[in-house]
Amino acid sequence: MKQGEFNVLVIEDNGAVTLLVQTLLRDVSRPRFRVEFATAIRAALNRLREERFDVILVDISWAWNVDPAALKKIRIFAPETAVVLLTDRNAVTSRLNDSDYAGGDLLVKGEFDAELLKSTLCRAVARRQVQELPHLYS
Repeated sequence: MKQGEFNVLVIEDNGAVTLLVQTLLRDVSRPRFRVEFATAIRAALNRLREERFDVILVDISWAWNVDPAALKKIRIFAPETAVVLLTDRNAVTSRLNDSDYAGGDLLVKGEFDAELLKSTLCRAVARRQVQELPHLYS
């Protein structure tokens, strides 16, 4: 991460949602967000092999339907990266208790603006950095 800039990977198959995320983050003055997109889990994992991201925004409803192990794979390929789940209001959220994601950040499609998106992504990155601190001293 450059000073004042976050690298974001959005894993989403809906072009309207990706356009919304890109538009909202483009309008944020600080920090700056560099946004990349992947429309398939395999493409996302390939991107994670090639590049480091500060935060991943993943449409978890779609990802679970495509590959129930998607979140585990993302954690394996990018263990140091913050993850924010994007879901539909009517999606079943009982899976959010999964140990791979307990206590994480969640955004509901259609229910966030630029400020909420920015603060959620920044909070997720900060939380992940704090979680990594004990590893630095062991």
